[in-house]
Amino acid sequence: MAQVTPLGLESELSTDQQAPIFVCGIALNIHHVRDLFERLFVLQIDAETQVRRLLAFDIGHPPGRNEAGRQQIREGLPVFEAHMLELGAVPLDGTAPTHAVADQLMTLVFGEAEQGVRRNA
Repeated sequence: MAQVTPLGLESELSTDQQAPIFVCGIALNIHHVRDLFERLFVLQIDAETQVRRLLAFDIGHPPGRNEAGRQQIREGLPVFEAHMLELGAVPLDGTAPTHAVADQLMTLVFGEAEQGVRRNA
């Protein structure tokens, strides 16, 4: 996992872009870089979904996380989600199928007209 500093992120985002740039991940220092983004989005999931996904990740990536690591993630989720919402993040249903989340995100970013073009491409 690459670690990006606020300065490095600012440099990456300062290039003259014609299309939106999506930056995915969890940033513990999001408050330092919030102003670099027009909008924030947060995937919201329930505890049961989170547990299933943590276990699926661990199975697919041996040796996986230890229980202390999983517990830290479980306890951090509500704190992270609340913080993101306080920063104005748009909540997305992270329990929905990936294609549905992607479609919702694209509609929010590009609008309905662009969404129709993307689906037909």
